[in-house]
Amino acid sequence: MNERSYLRVAETLNAYGLWTSWCSEFLTGPGFTAIGIPYLQRSLRSSGWKGTTLTLHLDVDPGGGFGYGSVLIDEAALAQRGTRWPRDVRDHLEEKHRSYLIEGERRFCALPAAAL
Repeated sequence: MNERSYLRVAETLNAYGLWTSWCSEFLTGPGFTAIGIPYLQRSLRSSGWKGTTLTLHLDVDPGGGFGYGSVLIDEAALAQRGTRWPRDVRDHLEEKHRSYLIEGERRFCALPAAAL
């Protein structure tokens, strides 16, 4: 895992309040388990993540043909929106990762200019 990967995940979490395995290549389920959430949170904070608490969900099926993947949730960021995380994940994938279904290619999220 390189610093650039942590930076991309931190930027995605800051911009959207969530990161999915469709957003960028990062860790798999065993990788998350091996390093643990406390270490992951510290590493992401040192890469610029502004949150306080992450929740990891493995084997999430958001529907719409995306299949199963991993999701990191910034609890405070999504709580401000007042929605439930499965809906936020589904909406994020529909908006940012439709190319995965159409072209079969994974692409990084396009981060808003304010996040860069």
